Amino acid sequence: MRSVSLNFANALKNATRDGIVPRWLISIAGKTFAESPADAVEVMRSFSTYDDHMNIDVVSTKTGLVTTRQFLGSVNLEIGRIPRVSELRIQQVEVKMSASAPAVNDFIRSNNLKGARVEIWVQLLSPQSRVPVGMPELAWLGIIDGAPIDEGDDGVMVSLTVVNEAMVMLTRSNPAKSSHEEGKKRLLPDGRPDDFSIYAGSVKQWREPWGED
Repeated sequence: MRSVSLNFANALKNATRDGIVPRWLISIAGKTFAESPADAVEVMRSFSTYDDHMNIDVVSTKTGLVTTRQFLGSVNLEIGRIPRVSELRIQQVEVKMSASAPAVNDFIRSNNLKGARVEIWVQLLSPQSRVPVGMPELAWLGIIDGAPIDEGDDGVMVSLTVVNEAMVMLTRSNPAKSSHEEGKKRLLPDGRPDDFSIYAGSVKQWREPWGED
């Protein structure tokens, strides 16, 4: 269970009486296209459901520190349903933005978004004053698993499928861990390459009759 600020919690508690005015914020950390992954540079862009560009303080999920980011508005940002579950399965959130918006078009076409880190926040405004009740609260943390660009009734839209990062990491297989080629890159204390996985390629093909004579 994740805690939220008192003002945020009170705004949710009183929503049936006073109403609620949410604004959605999203930061996407893509990378530049490069011949080598090591040469790729992280490029972050932030967008919101506001009509104007806004400088907003958020808590970075990487450093845990408060940072001010510019969130670009007027991009027709739509955040799909946020799953609220406790099960260990991969969940996803659908995010849509107008690919016709210059800021969005430039970002998605100039950078590699495969596996890009995504942070989604929700900021609540006072229904009376339209002033934020507090800092935005993190609603979703994940990575991009698809970013098709489609043309429909709402114009040209980019649809981002954002899956929860923790569950992806838990369920993803990493063949490099048992690869002999990867093992040889590690040196033992005496300077020899690590040959622990020298038979890994053939062992995985064995079919042992366990429990049989």
